[in-house]
Amino acid sequence: MASVPPKAMHRWLVVDGGGSQSNERLKNGPLRCRGHMVGWRMSRRWMSSVTGRAAGSMEELRRVLPITLDIHRLRGLPASAIPSVAYHPDAPERSSLASRIRVRLPLSTSPELREQYALFGSPHLLRLGRVLEDLDGIAGDIAYRHAGQGSSSIVTACMDRMALFHRMSTNDDLEIDGAVTWVGTTSLNIDLVVRSVCADRAATPLAKSSFLMVSRTKEQNNGVPVPKLVPADAEESERFRQVQQRRSHRGRPARACAPGLSGPEAALIDELHKSRLESPDGFVWQRDASDARTLLMHSQSRNIYGRIFGGYLMAQAYELAWLTTYKLARAMPTPTFIDDVTFIRPVEIASVVTMNARVVYASTTEALVDVEAIVQQPATGESVLTNTFHFGFDVGPRCRPVVPDSYREILSFAEGRRRFQQCQAGLSS
Repeated sequence: MASVPPKAMHRWLVVDGGGSQSNERLKNGPLRCRGHMVGWRMSRRWMSSVTGRAAGSMEELRRVLPITLDIHRLRGLPASAIPSVAYHPDAPERSSLASRIRVRLPLSTSPELREQYALFGSPHLLRLGRVLEDLDGIAGDIAYRHAGQGSSSIVTACMDRMALFHRMSTNDDLEIDGAVTWVGTTSLNIDLVVRSVCADRAATPLAKSSFLMVSRTKEQNNGVPVPKLVPADAEESERFRQVQQRRSHRGRPARACAPGLSGPEAALIDELHKSRLESPDGFVWQRDASDARTLLMHSQSRNIYGRIFGGYLMAQAYELAWLTTYKLARAMPTPTFIDDVTFIRPVEIASVVTMNARVVYASTTEALVDVEAIVQQPATGESVLTNTFHFGFDVGPRCRPVVPDSYREILSFAEGRRRFQQCQAGLSS
């Protein structure tokens, strides 16, 4: 196993698509490049001791971020919206540090970028769907840095539960930082952290998640072995062990899916029905707290393999869930988590995808929305489920609780409530 002295200094190479400019290392602070921040103070040792230099060119940027830049190109983003990127060109080969990429989106200085990322009706709040697309793209770019860009393809298998800590604002730059932290035979785990950064205060963590990427042949879709991860120090070894443990537990059945009702759950549903009889206008039937949209999958939403980009599907599902909750709560909801997402099967260009959203559980403070993505074949009438998403929201005091009616709705209400409680407990642990 390769080793690195505890006080080793790892050089960050800062890539700015606008070209090289002079840099100034600030005392105990970040590196400045072209008038905006590209480095920051970090708490952990493997994230500290940063030095850097500008080495910008679009060609180098494309080598580091081919997937992410393709997403931005398809959005029609101008040159002023090009992200800056930092990475470690001299880190130990196949270590986590070698794959680590840190991307900064200049929201504070690019009006065009702010417009693309702003939430409608609230220009200072960030559109989370855009961030989900970026996270999936950057995870793919990180996976390629470790696995290499050979004849195999890297696809997203799943996203672990995403924890959302604060509302995201377009007033500050957005920073996405990630690396390979575990490798199996044909799969790679990418840990990602999203931060809000600006010049006059420390970076604020906004969200974190993990993506499991798998390497496949482009023709037969068979698994392709990827290079093993070689931890460079004790901290990387410990992180590898933690991810290994998490991966081994992921396939176990969750308590949220346990059949039947507990005594307290049955009592809660009974109380909801009694309260609805006393005040019908203060409650909504679960079947009415729903919405749907049907989308034709165009080539603008493709990945580099010609299929529909997984981040695009996540973004569409999230925005439908958000709107469904908005109508129920009568106020803009705040996302708190996205539960595990598994991509069951790929979605081809020209597919017809229907997304069905339902608020399966809601109180006066919180809501959980399930979204099913179904690929339909209009010519034959056939349909197949490709994804199920679960989104958690904080809601305002005007939100009306949902009341399940049928036995199936009662079970989905109980499962949604358990899922929400489990996810909230996981966020606080």
